[in-house]
Amino acid sequence: MLPNHVPLVVAEQFGMLDAMAPGRIDLGLGRAPGTDGATASALRRHHAANDEFPQQVAELLGFLENSFPKEYPYSEVHAVPGPWQAQQNRVPPSKTAADVWILGSSTYSAHLAAQLGRPYAFALQFGSADILNAMRIYRENFRPSKILAKPYSLVSIGAIADEEPVEARRQSTSSAMAMLRMFQRKPFALLPPDEVAAFQGNT
Repeated sequence: MLPNHVPLVVAEQFGMLDAMAPGRIDLGLGRAPGTDGATASALRRHHAANDEFPQQVAELLGFLENSFPKEYPYSEVHAVPGPWQAQQNRVPPSKTAADVWILGSSTYSAHLAAQLGRPYAFALQFGSADILNAMRIYRENFRPSKILAKPYSLVSIGAIADEEPVEARRQSTSSAMAMLRMFQRKPFALLPPDEVAAFQGNT
C-alpha cells in the first residue's frame, strides 16, 4: 500500500532484498489504505493520498532505476543500494531488479498498469469486484514498455481447502467473521467456527 510509505524507503528496502535474493523479488504497489482510518492517520496518510498514487509510483520507479530527469527535485537523491551506488563504486550494475506490479481491485488500477506497461494483479479476494471490466481495460489499453511487450496479469483469490466441501465452508466462516469484526472496529481475530456459528447478528 504505497501511500502508507515513503517511495525512497521502499526503493532502498526492495533494492536490498533484490541484492540478497537476485531475481526472486516482486514488489506489488496498491493505493488502498489496507486498514482503518485511525491506523491510516497514525501512518501519516493524508486525505489526498489516493489521488497522489500515480505520482508516488513514478517516484518509486525513479528511485529504483535512478532515472529522474535533471530538473526533477529528487534528481540528486539516490536509493542505496541501486544503480547510482554501483556507478559510484565502479562496479557492474545489478543484472536483476524487483519486478514491480500494480495491484488493485478496480478499473482505476487497470488503467494505471496499462499506461505504465506493468504487470497487473487483481485482488478478487476482496469481493465481487468488476474483474471482467478491469482485465478488459488493462488488455485493451496496454502500452508496451521496456518491462513488458504485452499484457501480463494475475488474479488473487482467498481459498480454504478440505476433503469435505461442507467442512471447508464451515472453516471459511472464521475469516468472514474476522472481516466483519474489522468493519465493526474490533480486533481482527480468527475465531473458531463454533464460536462464529453462535454469533448473534444483532449484537
